[in-house]
Amino acid sequence: MTDAAPMVFFFPTRFHIFDQLKEAERNGHVFRIFSIYPNRRLQQGAFAALAGRNQTLWLALFAYLVWRGMSRIWVPRSVQIACRRAYVWTCGAELTLRLRPRRATTVVSAAGYLGSFAKTLQRAGHRVVVNHGSLYEGFVADYLQNTAKLDANTDVANWVNSWLIARMDAEFATSDAIIVCSSAAQRCLPEPWQAKSAVVPLGAPNWALDPSHRSPKPIDPAAKAGGTTFLHVSSLVPQKNVGRILDAFAAVRGPGDKMHIAGPPPQDAAMRTRLAKDPGVTYLGRLDRDQLRAALQSADVFVHPSLSDGWAMTVTEALGSGLPVVSSTLTGAADFYHTALQGTAHAELVQLVDPLSIAALEAALERSKRVALAHNKAPIDGLVTWQASGERLIWAIT
Repeated sequence: MTDAAPMVFFFPTRFHIFDQLKEAERNGHVFRIFSIYPNRRLQQGAFAALAGRNQTLWLALFAYLVWRGMSRIWVPRSVQIACRRAYVWTCGAELTLRLRPRRATTVVSAAGYLGSFAKTLQRAGHRVVVNHGSLYEGFVADYLQNTAKLDANTDVANWVNSWLIARMDAEFATSDAIIVCSSAAQRCLPEPWQAKSAVVPLGAPNWALDPSHRSPKPIDPAAKAGGTTFLHVSSLVPQKNVGRILDAFAAVRGPGDKMHIAGPPPQDAAMRTRLAKDPGVTYLGRLDRDQLRAALQSADVFVHPSLSDGWAMTVTEALGSGLPVVSSTLTGAADFYHTALQGTAHAELVQLVDPLSIAALEAALERSKRVALAHNKAPIDGLVTWQASGERLIWAIT
């Protein structure tokens, strides 16, 4: 890659790419960012260093504000979906209009935002790389509906939006390369597309890697008698599997055991009742960053057997806090670190279970009590930093 063919990063609203670019060694590579964030906003936050490289998509920002406004005033769902489609289309159209007359670039785009515009850019001489932060939507749609038996009419994720799935499929088929955030996401891709894909894991938060917060504590012989504190943090939608987590906890709950659940209030009334009334369960509500860190520090085991998650940053944060993790092969971060930690002293810290099997989840929770006591929140070596993630991203693109 030379200055004659710079990189263009097209991520309208997704910030994880900013973490990667902020920390990566560019090694002479020139890049520009296109997003809906005004530079004044970037200059006031953690990504101020990227403001000079960011070019705001003003038409897309306007379309985004219309969509979010419609969502907040509870207009009919059909209107919200139409506004969202208009926003996504405007993002791709505005970027394409800006890039078509320019010299050839490598365009790294968030999945779903280009659609058929990917071909337009390729015909203009640009190379298109799609960066996908989730499990393949076609696989997820089939799994959630036909295997997990979730209601397709429930607003659980983007997989219910057939228009967006078709748009992503067009990008994957056309793109010169695909970047996914985990091996789990790579395995879910249709076989013809796996060959042109590369795995770029996301980084752990800096606070989780700070040596001053990562010293092991003396083992307290009374800790086991005091019970185990389990923690689950997510959006609390059906695909996060909260119901089975509560069922498994009820079966293994011993004296002093607690289950803390954090996230926005679930839409399901029955779930809200369980969070309020199940013995040993405490609902923490939505947490900010400082509250999340405090919840992780007070927990013994992190439980996140999601039915589908391309990465799940909370799993990485839990590992960075020295917690054992109970998860599933459909959770990208857990699957990645389960493989990476094999053969090390931390091999048993990530347990992967069939997320649909309450019995398997019960066994993992029971075993995690012993693992937590033995490990006692000791530092976990080998977590990917944002700098390493960014460098791997640049390598995968070039």
